Amino acid sequence: MASLLNKLSDWSERADDVLTRARARLGLLHPLQVVSYRSYGTPDRLYVKGRLLTDKGIGEPDPSDSRWHNLLNMYRRFDSNEISGAVLDVRPADGSAHPVVTDEEGYFTLNLEPKVLPEPIDYLWYPVDVAVQQVPAPFPLPAQLATQAMVLIPPADAEYGIISDLDDTVIQTSATDLLRMARTVLLRNARSRLPLRE
Repeated sequence: MASLLNKLSDWSERADDVLTRARARLGLLHPLQVVSYRSYGTPDRLYVKGRLLTDKGIGEPDPSDSRWHNLLNMYRRFDSNEISGAVLDVRPADGSAHPVVTDEEGYFTLNLEPKVLPEPIDYLWYPVDVAVQQVPAPFPLPAQLATQAMVLIPPADAEYGIISDLDDTVIQTSATDLLRMARTVLLRNARSRLPLRE
């Protein structure tokens, strides 16, 4: 049974890739975007991570967004068009260039050793430039497609850190009640979810 599910999953991935490439050839694909994820590091190492996707036009969440708007945005997040085999250039503040290639799901990950750190933003966050250099055919290469990845570097005098998930720790998600959790995740957004109260 597991091998059948794996085969179906592989077939689904290949079909999705063929459909995405066909849409790109026909000019029906949304523009590309680089999504960088907040990450962590030390003064000697930076961990940079992100993803290359098509831009589905998902804007910043607002507490006044309707349930329908939130549901459509959640569908757009699940229905992503990831770009594999693209070459991105990661440049820390020392000016060095570190090429990285996106995997089959459009993700890129790089662990690098910078010679110089940039000036931090908001005390702990260090920006790292990420730019798309090359995309596989038939995707068009947009001009100046770039972003900044933010890397958290704790100060040397930090004695401890707190690592926690969010579900029912910081925000109410009702993770133990499947229907309530689905309603929260699908019909609300980051600005309309309630904080957990004692």
